[in-house]
Amino acid sequence: MLPPSISPATYHLGQYQDAITAEINDLNAKNFTAGFWQKEAALWTDSAEGQESIRSFMGWLRVAETMRQAVPEIEEFVREVKDAGFQHVVVMGMGGSTMAPIVFEKSFPAGQGLPISVLDTTDPGTVQQIEQSVPLANTLFIVASKSGTTAEPLAFGDYFYAKLKEIKGDKAGENFVAITDPGSKFVTNATNEGYRRIFLNFAEVGGRFSALTYFGLVPAALYGINIAELLDRSVAMMRACGSEGPADENPGLKLGATMGVLSKAGRDKLTLVVPDKLHDLGLWLEQLLAESTGKEGKGVLPVAGEPLGTPEVYGHDRLFVYVGYEDTPDTENRSTLNELEKAGHPVVTILLREPLDLGAEFFRWEVATATAGAVLRINPFDQPNVQESKTATDRVMKVVQEQGHLPAGPAAAAEAEGVSYFTDAKATGPWAR
Repeated sequence: MLPPSISPATYHLGQYQDAITAEINDLNAKNFTAGFWQKEAALWTDSAEGQESIRSFMGWLRVAETMRQAVPEIEEFVREVKDAGFQHVVVMGMGGSTMAPIVFEKSFPAGQGLPISVLDTTDPGTVQQIEQSVPLANTLFIVASKSGTTAEPLAFGDYFYAKLKEIKGDKAGENFVAITDPGSKFVTNATNEGYRRIFLNFAEVGGRFSALTYFGLVPAALYGINIAELLDRSVAMMRACGSEGPADENPGLKLGATMGVLSKAGRDKLTLVVPDKLHDLGLWLEQLLAESTGKEGKGVLPVAGEPLGTPEVYGHDRLFVYVGYEDTPDTENRSTLNELEKAGHPVVTILLREPLDLGAEFFRWEVATATAGAVLRINPFDQPNVQESKTATDRVMKVVQEQGHLPAGPAAAAEAEGVSYFTDAKATGPWAR
């Protein structure tokens, strides 16, 4: 029996129920949950290199307990910021460093904290809009980069630091906060520039699993969210997903086994359905699932923000998951999901009582994602394409710095009406060159 603090989930799995039950029973027989908490990397891969990678990125399992102890430190910082007269907060980062702050800002009502803006794009118009809409001298800028080398947030920090230096001179650093891993070059730079605070996160927690670390909780506390209660609910879910008890009563394992089995059965597109109040939860979930499981030709493809259709518009490739509130009718979505269920589509429903339950949901979905990875036999904790992208970006930037222009790219295969077409094979047709 789950504690009352855990949001209930109902499963309508139709013809897939037996296969999912068999998978859960198999995980139970293998003592999967105990191995999971002992970080037995062989649950995911036989590769020695992959196993080492997995063990080094599972610090998120107990981070809610660790961060619960850090709450007084964060709350004292919030008081310091308010006493200093700050009126606005801008969180600057990319990917996992900013996803949780976006969810918090969009899903919680404005409380007693400071208004927050999130800058996670290099679009000049967006940067300018934020610059013109906040009181620069009274704005706290949070530069969030796990590695301390991510080009975009460092560029944002340099840009706004220069703006503040024009206003406050050598005291510009008082308007800046860094959140990064220990030992990064960014720590040295932030120290030299006199940043107000440097929060050192946990090297063993990957970016997309960092919602319940300083990356998510410092902005949440500044926004006025009760992070102590948020973490208490995370810890309750952590214990419900713990190493004791049967697998079929483990909220994260059950959801993950469902996703993994359905993916192998061809239902590899998880369609997240939420009311408007939880719209941005889909952004966080997209990155968590796609970046964790989309490997080796396998995975769970998250579909968020898609208008829900009637049964006849879908093939046999969907799993529908509804996350909503108990006291929010959301009649149209729930009625359509009922039709989808009757048509044989698998549907999972999770009902929250209030936004603070998101603390538990973050952890449920992290465990579910890791479990789905084990069912699919892939490493959900590495991110080879992230480093590949950074390397490619560094290569392009080096050319710009040395030559003053972007490197020449491949020639377009064809052009028509102002549109250039790039293909892997030679183009044919009346518009081909």
